[in-house]
Amino acid sequence: MTREFIPYGTTLNVAISILDRCDPSEIAAELESPLCGQLGGPSYRFVGTTSRLAAVVDRVGRRLIESGECGAGVATWRLYNVALIMFLTSEDRELQTAYKIATALAG
Repeated sequence: MTREFIPYGTTLNVAISILDRCDPSEIAAELESPLCGQLGGPSYRFVGTTSRLAAVVDRVGRRLIESGECGAGVATWRLYNVALIMFLTSEDRELQTAYKIATALAG
């Protein structure tokens, strides 16, 4: 199913839509997972983002802090990594729902 998200940025948009609906405790657990750090790689590269993605990531970060699951702010790249982890572990139905949300907001 994930191979269907071909247009540039669609995968990340869908992943962020999934992240936005996750419970803060789930996000916090994935932030601590080894995979989150491994996805980061040895260097940082910023390629830009849309204002919608930035707003969702900011909202997720605020929810994490307000929930008490994370004491301080979380690096944006780590939230993107968690979003991709959640994307990879999602069921097809959840991916379809997130795709509909992401494309409706982008359109």
